Amino acid sequence: MFLRRILRAIACVPLMVGLPSASAQLPDFRPSVFPGIPRPNYRRCAAELQASGLPGNQIAAACALALRPEELSACVLDINADTTVRAEAALEACFRVRRPDALARCVVTIQERTIVPYTARLTAPAAPKQSLKQETVQPQQQQPGTGGSPQPETLKLQPSGTVTESAESITLFALNTCRRSLLPDRFSDCVVGLANTLPDLVPTEAMQTCISAEDFPDDLFPALSNPQ
Repeated sequence: MFLRRILRAIACVPLMVGLPSASAQLPDFRPSVFPGIPRPNYRRCAAELQASGLPGNQIAAACALALRPEELSACVLDINADTTVRAEAALEACFRVRRPDALARCVVTIQERTIVPYTARLTAPAAPKQSLKQETVQPQQQQPGTGGSPQPETLKLQPSGTVTESAESITLFALNTCRRSLLPDRFSDCVVGLANTLPDLVPTEAMQTCISAEDFPDDLFPALSNPQ
């Protein structure tokens, strides 16, 4: 009987040695709330939104309510870093869409491939067609009986092109249209393709055309859009 107890004690020693200590960190086997979706990373969301300069109360509310907080913060960080959009506007737009990553790609693509070349083309000095020096108009001969001597008039040439829309306002329009689009990646391809191919089409007109085409092509089928 005593020998049997000793043998049982010896058989249990390898099992006890293989067990981890109480201080060892065990892996997290808790199931995700949504199958197939990794657990939300609230720490990363808070850190990235804090790097964007947002206040703490907005960061806490946005990260707590977001389904994928790390995608929300990455969207805000990319738009704020690569465009002229403020972090507050980027947070509002990224929070309202189903795919924040697609929204960020849409806005950044339009900014880099359409808005930046457009504003650079407008602000670049155009090749002068005539001398920019001030030209002096010789005074006409004074008729007899008139007093005083007319002063020579100077003609100053004005710049031929001016920026009618600021780059910030165009980028905000891109943010709004990308948020409204059901397919942001396709929408940005449409804007870039039209704006870069048609020189007379400004970026805002290209965005309006592409976003309107997602509803219904009224220009192509006016009879179907306005039935009698």
